[in-house]
Amino acid sequence: YTIALRKDEEDEDWAPFYFTAIDEYERCMQLIGLCYLLHRRDLLPRIAAMQDKIYHEQTEQLDTLYEDFLSFKLMDRYDVDQWFFDNPYRPLIFSKYRDTKKESIQDIQEYLKLWYPAFESAPWYDLHKMENGGYFGYWAIEAAAYVYLLDLDDSEITHMIYPKDLVKFAREFVPSENDISNPCAKTLRSEAGQICPKTGEWYSTANNMEKRHFKQGDVMPEIKDNPWGLTIWYLTE
Repeated sequence: YTIALRKDEEDEDWAPFYFTAIDEYERCMQLIGLCYLLHRRDLLPRIAAMQDKIYHEQTEQLDTLYEDFLSFKLMDRYDVDQWFFDNPYRPLIFSKYRDTKKESIQDIQEYLKLWYPAFESAPWYDLHKMENGGYFGYWAIEAAAYVYLLDLDDSEITHMIYPKDLVKFAREFVPSENDISNPCAKTLRSEAGQICPKTGEWYSTANNMEKRHFKQGDVMPEIKDNPWGLTIWYLTE
């Protein structure tokens, strides 16, 4: 899943996805969904840091689905009752607040029906009808993520845009001992200003996850003016 990041030369306040465009809004929701389904929740703070800089500046820019989706993992998200696109996202939003799982799965089913027609303005719409259009499938990944996160029974979902195999993978995945997705993994960490405890390749979210080589005894550097505040380095095993 590739993101093409863009930035206006004179605009330092930017975000990789513009929520005012439905296709970009959807790409952001899909990316968040993939973080859950592929067990890479460690990437969610990075996505939030990129988007929040723009969409938390004004309360009218806040969005329920975006905040709710991140709140499955991240704390202190906004509690807001407004969203950018009622069609098709209303049923998906409501699925989190139903009294029963049966009602929630009904919402998901309704969302899947609305999903494709709602993207008539998207550049990829009807791409499957073009001979050389680069079609690679239509997938409501965020719906799959909600089914997984809400622990819903998807046995009766047969809609072609629902990636049921991806939900099956998320439910059955068992991370290895040192996998980054394993909450029990013992990853060596060191904060800026501390002495490097072991020679190797280190990365930090404050450094856009770029690896740097440090030797044991080096002073771990600080990445100034990063969106995370503290600079914490993690050893790549």
